[in-house]
Amino acid sequence: MSKQAGRMSQSANDFLAPLAPTIGTATNVGTDRPYNNGAVSITFTANSSGAAATSYTASGYCSVHGTTHTATGSSSPIVVTGFGVNATPTMTVTATNDAGTSSPSAASNQVTVTTVPSTMAAPSVSSPNPGAAVNVAGASYDTVTWTAPASGGTDITGYTIVGSDGSGSTPGAGASSANITQSGSQTYTIYARNANGSGSPSTASASITTFAFSPFSVFSFSPFNVFGFSPFNVFGFSPFTVFSFSPFNVFGFSPFNVFGFSPFGAFGVFGFSPFGAFGVFGFSPFGAAFGVFGFSPFAFFGGSFAYSLSQDTNVRMADGTLKEAQDIEPGDELLSIDIPGLVNTDRQSILEWLGTGNLSLIPNATTTVTSLTTHPTTNLVSINADKFTQSHLVLVKRDGIEKFVVAGQIVESDLVWSYESSTFVPITQYQVTESIVNSVTINCEPFDIYFTKNHITHDGINGEPS
Repeated sequence: MSKQAGRMSQSANDFLAPLAPTIGTATNVGTDRPYNNGAVSITFTANSSGAAATSYTASGYCSVHGTTHTATGSSSPIVVTGFGVNATPTMTVTATNDAGTSSPSAASNQVTVTTVPSTMAAPSVSSPNPGAAVNVAGASYDTVTWTAPASGGTDITGYTIVGSDGSGSTPGAGASSANITQSGSQTYTIYARNANGSGSPSTASASITTFAFSPFSVFSFSPFNVFGFSPFNVFGFSPFTVFSFSPFNVFGFSPFNVFGFSPFGAFGVFGFSPFGAFGVFGFSPFGAAFGVFGFSPFAFFGGSFAYSLSQDTNVRMADGTLKEAQDIEPGDELLSIDIPGLVNTDRQSILEWLGTGNLSLIPNATTTVTSLTTHPTTNLVSINADKFTQSHLVLVKRDGIEKFVVAGQIVESDLVWSYESSTFVPITQYQVTESIVNSVTINCEPFDIYFTKNHITHDGINGEPS
């Protein structure tokens, strides 16, 4: 054939449809794909013989939807969307130019389609009634309950709950309910997560108003005003004017002894003393007994119970994983540290200790939980997402020196320890909440120091607060 003839033969290809591409590999996309709208990426190689293609079309049959899904592109790879969860398509590719479309390529490997989880139904919400045990004032949390959604073809790894007031929780894969420390009125949405990402948020739950137990308002009960009762004014009774008595000179009347009555002693009818016993309820405004509820408004938040974590604060286990304080059990091993220069770890020694300003703080020990106490408390301090009672000790760096400071005295200019970056970092979130919540006191041996998610803290010892 002459050279001229060769050129004419090549030009003739311009009027021919391209040949079928050579198929490559089909791959499930998965990541961030909406539920039941999966995607498959297919690679291929253009056939270099014959006419050139201007576009390529990939297609695959979806057994879930009963339809064939296609997509067109100018080069490899092409992503085809629309596949249902657990569809198992094989893919083919055709080539097209102005003269026509090639026959399909050979079929690809079979691929299983996955997506993010399905959108969940609105969760159910409740706020439990108060408990009756000693030192339990009642619930200050909402309980959110849900039904697991369709997984998207790969295991659910957890859930995210978001309150309308900005509260939230991230329960694990096996959970079907969660308690969220709360106050006031709010709604909740929820979504599930898997290896591909997060499903869409549910519609909002019904509105719930958190049960609010007030130490000075039990059935409108006030330690100085019970059913309209005042220790200095009972049925119009005043210790200094009884039936127009003169407190110091009527029939030998003494304001501190009227028919056996003393304003600071016993009131026979009710067994009432403003600073002693209230027989009906076993109430003492400054004591420890509140017979019905086991409540004392002033004893309950002091003592060893004040030095604690919020029940939903995460604590570092010995292997570095996290567990909420409310889920920790005696025998659990926590991540700890031997801090240079800190020989004794009683509370007073901790408060007096000062660092060098350049400490290298690397977790190098473990400590074992010996006991825990769960109880209500007030005035939580949230610092970089960890929540402490105001008297709980937290390691900070202030004015270049490391020291332990009670959470209620931490200021936003302090630096706090970051487990993730192994250094002191600025406080990015600081908030004080004034509501009664459940908290947990953790006692450890042999080390009294342990890690929360983002901080180094000191444990609390029953009988010797710390």
